[in-house]
Amino acid sequence: MDRLSEFSCQFKLFRLVSSIMADEVPVEPKSPEEGDVVQLKSGGPKMTIDKILPSGTVICSWFDAEKPDVRHRETFRAKMLQPTI
Repeated sequence: MDRLSEFSCQFKLFRLVSSIMADEVPVEPKSPEEGDVVQLKSGGPKMTIDKILPSGTVICSWFDAEKPDVRHRETFRAKMLQPTI
C-alpha cells in the first residue's frame, strides 16, 4: 500500500470515528412502512401507520388516555409526520 492510499484510509477512519464520537453517524432515512410508529412534526400522540396510499397520503390510528377504548383514525400528508424514537 503506498503512502497516499494509507493516508486516505487513515483519514476515512478518522472521519468515521469523529462522526461516531460526535453522534453524527450518517444514516439513510428509511421510507415509512405500514406498522411504523410516527408522530406529527408539531407534536401530539404516537400513531401507527395503517396504510400508505399511492398518493403518499398516510392513514394513521392511535388511542388516547382519556378514551382508551376508542381508536382514532385520521389521514395525513407524509411530510407532516416524523418517526418516533
